[in-house]
Amino acid sequence: MKHHLWRFSASIALALCFGGQALAQTFTAGNVAGETTVGILYSEAVVLGSAETVANYAVAGVTVTAARLAGPEDVVVILTVSGSPAAGAQVNVAGVATAGGGTVNGSVSLDQTTEITAVLGTDGTDPIEDGNCIYLGNGGYFLEAGGSDIWNADDHGEFIYQAFSGAFDAVVRIESITGPQAW
Repeated sequence: MKHHLWRFSASIALALCFGGQALAQTFTAGNVAGETTVGILYSEAVVLGSAETVANYAVAGVTVTAARLAGPEDVVVILTVSGSPAAGAQVNVAGVATAGGGTVNGSVSLDQTTEITAVLGTDGTDPIEDGNCIYLGNGGYFLEAGGSDIWNADDHGEFIYQAFSGAFDAVVRIESITGPQAW
């Protein structure tokens, strides 16, 4: 069974989707094959300054060039790296402070997937800005996206999807919605 946590706002939609297993480590790391970003999902909120310090991260085979704290809960960091890391590459975190007063230190193997997003509409027109889908490992995704509408025949936006065959269960929980259209 999959558990989903979705967030929506008028100009941006964020989605964190967690696989069926609980997070056993203090963080997971993932990458979409061929992309130059690595997503890190922490099990608790992290502090902005240390979360965005490039020296606190290392990814085997590539150089970390930027780190950005993303999302409303301060649990997702998006790393920009110098190339596409290999599946299973070691991801090291050292000295990232948590909001609860702890420090995250450790390493995990990079979990990798293939692209599973789609754009409705015309990039650069509607939606105005390209979306950003980051795989976080352990079945988790972070999606930044915009668009004016997903209704009737004139759809504009971005979404994550995964094709399934046969029977499956899907559970979706909407935790909060801010700024949606009244209709």
